[in-house]
Amino acid sequence: MNSMLVGRAAADAATEFGYDPGGTPATFQDSSGRVLDVTKSLADEQVKEGDELWLVSSGGGV
Repeated sequence: MNSMLVGRAAADAATEFGYDPGGTPATFQDSSGRVLDVTKSLADEQVKEGDELWLVSSGGGV
């Protein structure tokens, strides 16, 4: 699982929970408020079993 890309894991979670990120890619935010990079693996982003992550939209801004 830790070799999975953050973006793929977030997309799978979004589908599972019926979350629509509004046309922008879904990603995760960790408990410190850091938004994870969708192009990196879960391992590269230091995600460990039991970590609490929030499913968020990675788009927006001007």
